[in-house]
Amino acid sequence: VVHGDDGYEQTYIFNIRRQTSTASLAGMTVTWNGVTSNQIAFDAAQSAYDLTSTPLAYDISSCTVAITAANSYQTVTINGETAATRSVALGIGSNTVTVGVTAEDGVSKQNYTVTLYRNGSNTPSNIELVYGTSSMTYDPSTTDYNLAADSTTATAAISVTKRDGAQSVVITAAGTAMAGLSGEFALGFGSNVVTVKVS
Repeated sequence: VVHGDDGYEQTYIFNIRRQTSTASLAGMTVTWNGVTSNQIAFDAAQSAYDLTSTPLAYDISSCTVAITAANSYQTVTINGETAATRSVALGIGSNTVTVGVTAEDGVSKQNYTVTLYRNGSNTPSNIELVYGTSSMTYDPSTTDYNLAADSTTATAAISVTKRDGAQSVVITAAGTAMAGLSGEFALGFGSNVVTVKVS
């Protein structure tokens, strides 16, 4: 407090903020399509979460990560992007989401990781089967086809287009596995069984 000769006074206030060094989160949730409950038991002291023991179905192509900062001065990134909530695309196989936390002091930092595994598709993009002048119409939801070829049709040809590079495809015709994703095979009179196994 400063007192002037005229009797008036002036007060000066200095507020000195000491920066925090807290680099841990208050909370984090991981969800995905069809799942609204948090899939991790978050603990601020636990930095890595491995969810690969329960692989995600192929049709789950992303997950949503939402964080709660410990204070408003923290800087948080999800896979390098500053955000409190982010949808993260998932590729086939193992995926790691990294949440980075920088404390107010700019020095203290911590990373949290969540690892998920997304299964590949077990349906190919297309199956083409041609026998004589006829062909089948592929429907991914249909696994059994009963087709009829006339008596003059002695051969058939099949071709499979994989949905993604992670798929494994085995074509078996007349009890013999084909090499590759396409081929021609002989048709005997009566029943001829062709199987396409996708994994």
